[in-house]
Amino acid sequence: MKVSIDSRTIEPGDYFIPVKGTHFDGRDFIPEVVEKGGNVLDVDLFSYAKKYRKRLSAKVIAVVGSAGKTTVKDMLYSVLSMSFNVVKTHENQNNEFGVPLTLLAADEETEFLIVEMGLRKKQDLSFLVNIVHPDMVVFTGVGVSHMAFFDSPLQLANAKARVFRSALSWQTNVRTAFLCSSGAYHERICDKARKAGYNVVSYSGEDKVAENIEVCCLVGSFFGMRGEVVQQGIAAYKGSSHRMTVYKRGGVTVLDDSYNANPSGVLYALQYLRRFEGRKIVVLADM
Repeated sequence: MKVSIDSRTIEPGDYFIPVKGTHFDGRDFIPEVVEKGGNVLDVDLFSYAKKYRKRLSAKVIAVVGSAGKTTVKDMLYSVLSMSFNVVKTHENQNNEFGVPLTLLAADEETEFLIVEMGLRKKQDLSFLVNIVHPDMVVFTGVGVSHMAFFDSPLQLANAKARVFRSALSWQTNVRTAFLCSSGAYHERICDKARKAGYNVVSYSGEDKVAENIEVCCLVGSFFGMRGEVVQQGIAAYKGSSHRMTVYKRGGVTVLDDSYNANPSGVLYALQYLRRFEGRKIVVLADM
């Protein structure tokens, strides 16, 4: 079913969950939803999504890290969709509202659910993982993004490692963590994953672009996909808006990665740009 917390997006047959914020109350928009032919699901979004998660038979993959989450999420979707029914986080909706809505977008036909999980403050992942309870984690590494909210890189690493939590009684799938070995505190992250009961697979590459391709190959192979099919999925990859999006016009290639920026993400963009021939012009703003 299609579920939204934004009355403006409601179409006939959609479900609307009224969420109360600091400056608004979703219940004020119920008449608009009904007029549009939508259905009102008057529940607490977070509790409902948490219960809904237990009913899903899909393998749930969480994508976590300081940089490259959205790119990896979209690339994994492109690969796994070659052989399976897959649902993923829309664009970069990886916060406390986007994550439960991603869960609710899956149904009984969904075989894989790829959930991008973001972090800005210390307890963000603790809250999200309590809803998602992933079977698999793809950890793109610890960088220097969001350091304004942390006293040290180690504190940031520990906060990201909270994605690893012991399995609940209803979780019967084998749990695996794919961890990028080039990130800071890699061994510490591996130890956290193992203690939570995850099988750990480390991956690497000559640069961030190669690392992303490598982890997609590993995940595809893990689920029995042939190498040529995985490569077809990687070739068919299309990024989210303003995330490593390539445009070609009159012999000029424009790489749009303007959604936001942090040092690790900019390094990735430059490494990707290096794969193109010819003169290159880089336009950067604040990070």
